[in-house]
Amino acid sequence: MTFARPAHRILVEVLSIAVAIVGFCGSTEAHAADVVTQSVCELFEHPALYDGKSVRVRGTLTSHGPETAVIQDDSCPKVGLALTFSDAEAKTAAARSLMEDLFPGLGARKPPKWVVATLTGTFSFRPAQGNLRLMVVDQISDVSTSKERIS
Repeated sequence: MTFARPAHRILVEVLSIAVAIVGFCGSTEAHAADVVTQSVCELFEHPALYDGKSVRVRGTLTSHGPETAVIQDDSCPKVGLALTFSDAEAKTAAARSLMEDLFPGLGARKPPKWVVATLTGTFSFRPAQGNLRLMVVDQISDVSTSKERIS
């Protein structure tokens, strides 16, 4: 028999992990002029070119459990970028709403939603951690949700 953890506890754990990663990564503040708009596929294929840079990317957000959020692109559906939120962004209504959409199984049972959004933040490539490609999100915009797949 398994016992479900309360939704607020899991959300607090997810946000705590995000804060810890941000502390490890350093400052994630980006200047708008320095932000590079790129695809998930490009960031995945050439991670060293964008390591430590401020990037903007649009894609489908998915979750593989309460500790993992990923942004993917239909052009390269088998790959994705791991996501975490900067300390400032994690406290916003946009981030809380996104978490509720990504983790519908928390608390009351809700049907999963497809979430498409534009994310801006700092990209990090970590070869020593299994070639991890991580984006620390500073800003969430242009969010679309649907019960059906969004293209």
